[in-house]
Amino acid sequence: MSAERDFNRYLNARMLSVVGAVVSAVALPVLVYRLTGSAAEALPYLLFAQLSWNSWCPVRPVCS
Repeated sequence: MSAERDFNRYLNARMLSVVGAVVSAVALPVLVYRLTGSAAEALPYLLFAQLSWNSWCPVRPVCS
């Protein structure tokens, strides 16, 4: 029973972490665009965030 509870806590924490990373990956380019007014300034964040997300994510089924 304790192992199941521990796993559920781990899974919930992991999902919250992934959601936070996704929100950050979306919010940063939007913030850059709003501050600079230029889509060209935000484009590298959009491109490199996707590349780093694919290489960073240790749990492929959760991140895909």
